Amino acid sequence: MPTHTLKTVTGLQRPGADGYARVQPPTDRPLTLMAGDRLWVQAFAPDSHWVYGVAASGQERFWSLFVSEPGSQVAAGERFPLPQGQDIDAAGAGMDTLYVLSAPEPIAWLQGFESQDCEGLSGQPKPQNPTTLCEQLHALIWQAPARIRGQARQTPAELIRKRGVVTVFGSVAEHSGEGVVVVQTPFLQP
Repeated sequence: MPTHTLKTVTGLQRPGADGYARVQPPTDRPLTLMAGDRLWVQAFAPDSHWVYGVAASGQERFWSLFVSEPGSQVAAGERFPLPQGQDIDAAGAGMDTLYVLSAPEPIAWLQGFESQDCEGLSGQPKPQNPTTLCEQLHALIWQAPARIRGQARQTPAELIRKRGVVTVFGSVAEHSGEGVVVVQTPFLQP
C-alpha cells in the first residue's frame, strides 16, 4: 500500500464588535476554543481519499464534524470540509481534540457515525483488536502522532485562505503513512 501524507491547518475566528476576527495561534500552547468561535479546517490529502473529522471531549465523548468524499476538493489535494466554517456552540466548546483521518477507501465504522459516549475508556491501554465503535474511537489516540507540547515543538502557523470567504491563521498538523492516516489538533478550554 502506498504511503500518503495528510496535512491540516486548523484556525479560529472569534466574535467581536466588528464581526469575526482571526485568532493568532500561540507558540507555546494549543488554541483556546470557546463557545461562539468559528472553526476552520483546511485539509491537504490525495484527491482520491476520504477525509473525516472527529471531535473528542476528554476521550469519552466523540462526535462527527465532517466527512469529505473524493471529488470535494477546491484545488488539487486541497479541501475545506467545513465550507463556511463551523460555529461552535456550548457543547462543541468542550472539544479538546480534533482528529482528522484520511483513507483511500471509506472507513466502515465511521459511515453514518454522528456521536458516541464512551465513558470508562479514558486512561485505558490501546485496544489490540478494536471491535466496538468506542474501541475504534479510543484507538485514535495511538494512531495520531504525539500532541504538540511546548514552544520548541510548536509548528509555525500558516494562513488558511479561501478566496472571497476567509483568511485566518491556523495551526498545522501533518503525518504520513499507509492506509488510514490520522492527525490531531488539541484545544485548550477557557
